Amino acid sequence: MSIVVFRPHGYRTPFHPVAFRSRLRTANVEWPCVDETDYAAGLRLVWGMPGDLVVIEHDVLGAHLIPELINCPEDLCVPMVKLYPATTGADRWRWAHSDGHGPIEEHQPYVRTAALCTAKISYSLRRANPLPLGSANWWWFEVDSALSKWLWALDRGYRWHVHPAEAVHVHRVSAHA
Repeated sequence: MSIVVFRPHGYRTPFHPVAFRSRLRTANVEWPCVDETDYAAGLRLVWGMPGDLVVIEHDVLGAHLIPELINCPEDLCVPMVKLYPATTGADRWRWAHSDGHGPIEEHQPYVRTAALCTAKISYSLRRANPLPLGSANWWWFEVDSALSKWLWALDRGYRWHVHPAEAVHVHRVSAHA
């Protein structure tokens, strides 16, 4: 078994290194995102690589959750992630995942749409479902929702398994915590 750790990061944004060690064969892919579609281009690149795919975005501290996600038998896994007003423009934080009718209000074991802040996508799911050609044009802010909508549209029962552990989004503004 092997894993691919995909680290998309902004050209001029803070980058939080991942301190992660595994006995599994690991490919670390650092992917600078200079324009709006670079995130999708990187995802297309790693989609075909062997091993479970772990996404850890540059502004999320979630490396401590990698072992839990990798050891889970589910094909699609994410931890709970709070989005703060600095990211959403809302007046308070909200959970990043959606049940299809809006953001969830509390932990749910499965959701229809998930933020890729920290996520695992199994190799078996990726091998059975090549990304659609149009995915190369997804903008950085729509990659997670576009991916979730595409997986849902395949009508194979794909849902994101949500772990109750929380990844920390570094755009947290203490006044709104």
